[in-house]
Amino acid sequence: MHAAYYRPGGVYRDLPDRMPQYQASKFHNEKAIREMNANRQGSVLDFIEDFTGRFPKAVDDYETLLTENRIWKQRTVSALLTVEGAYFGIRSGRSR
Repeated sequence: MHAAYYRPGGVYRDLPDRMPQYQASKFHNEKAIREMNANRQGSVLDFIEDFTGRFPKAVDDYETLLTENRIWKQRTVSALLTVEGAYFGIRSGRSR
């Protein structure tokens, strides 16, 4: 925790009582919004508990997104870091 997080009388921003809800837009219709908000009906802690229950089933998908992603590989696999480059915050290889 950062020292500025604490304030006299309580923390700067405590968890909200309810999880924020998605609203219908030109990109998502009412049915899609209901599905997106299905696990957002309770508090933030309820949402986190739901996420931790779903995460183990999806961890392989997350891992594949990072390790098999063509753009991620192009930006990280061939990057070389020299001692001098580390000192100056520079890397060689494919970088932006």
